[in-house]
Formats: sequence, C-alpha cells, structure tokens
Amino acid sequence: MTIDALAAGQPENQGFLSLEQTLAFYPSAGLSRSAAQKLRFGVPPVRSDVNFDEEVEPNSLVRMMDGEQLLAMARFAPGREKEKRGDFELVRVFQGA
Repeated sequence: MTIDALAAGQPENQGFLSLEQTLAFYPSAGLSRSAAQKLRFGVPPVRSDVNFDEEVEPNSLVRMMDGEQLLAMARFAPGREKEKRGDFELVRVFQGA
C-alpha cells in the first residue's frame, strides 16, 4: 500500500490496528477529568487522580486514558526527587490529546 492510498483511506477498515489497540498490553491509567485537562498542557498527574485497571509497579509504562482516548504513555514514578510535579514521567503525549 502506498502512503497516498493509506492517507486517503481509513486504516481501521483495512486491517490495521489503531494506536490504542497496538498498546493495549500496557496497563491502563484512567484519568480524572481535571488530570486529563492538565495532561493536555503537559502537566503529569498525581497518583490520587488516576485509577489503574490493575496493580502497577513503580517504573512501569502505562497508558494515560481519558475514557477510551489514549492521551499519553507515561512511566509510573512515585516519589521522584528531581521533579516535584506529579507521580508520572511523561514519555509521549499524543497529538489530539
């Protein structure tokens, strides 16, 4: 498939996986409404604003979710000494977040 053909079509209808499907094996971290809004401005959430779908160990990568929308990938890093904002290190914030 060419880039032009891919850009013109809808990949989900052509057998491609969405970004959310591709990263589904990482634990999900559901964000409160205020935490999702702050994340859109690059502010990592605090643990109290996050609901994990399973137990997560420190230094684990997690999917930062606002409902069904993937906002970012982050490393769970409670008790960081160098950075005082939030309990997560943002690895990648996705466009449209």
